[in-house]
Amino acid sequence: MVPTRIPPRAWDALRRLELRRELGRLDREGVPPQATAPDLVHVRNNVAVWRLPVPGGDARYVKLDVGGGGDRRVVMLDAARFYRAWVASSLEGPVGRASTVALKRDMPIDYKFHYAADGFAEGRGNPVPLADAGANGPGWGSRIYFNDGVTRTYWLLAHGVAAFPVEVARTEPAIELHRLAGIGEGPIACADLLSLNRWEFDDPASPWHPGSWME
Repeated sequence: MVPTRIPPRAWDALRRLELRRELGRLDREGVPPQATAPDLVHVRNNVAVWRLPVPGGDARYVKLDVGGGGDRRVVMLDAARFYRAWVASSLEGPVGRASTVALKRDMPIDYKFHYAADGFAEGRGNPVPLADAGANGPGWGSRIYFNDGVTRTYWLLAHGVAAFPVEVARTEPAIELHRLAGIGEGPIACADLLSLNRWEFDDPASPWHPGSWME
């Protein structure tokens, strides 16, 4: 028997029903206490690197090329608040991969999930680039969107990472995303990151330890 294909309109309606149920579940459970921002462990040669603790597993590392100027910002996200905001945002517009979240239980079956798993498995020797995201202002329904990095974000959420940074290309979407789910005082300008100039002195095994570039 040939499976019946679900019409797109019916598929969208089913997806929205699942999202409403998930939003209701999250609201009943309540939002947990705000997470602690992950450590910024390295800023040198225009590269910033953060260490992300993973419950029950090894830490993973993400990076951003902070050179080149422009209006880019980093927003540190509380994962639980961000997931709730993304679910709510997904009900505000048309269904699409760049703006509609998968339910957390379904994230590991995303067709690109194994690529994210392989990338994060590289560890601190080859950190994964930050996702590129943002949020439109209240006039647009505070809609969260991604330019790149949906699957990387799925991997972090599915593995229980409590907080993680994302890159936002412009100031206004960064401010709105921070309002929805951010940690700290506000978005961080790349120029401010460059001024920190830090690295992992405390870990000789780190590829960023001074011994690896002073020999």
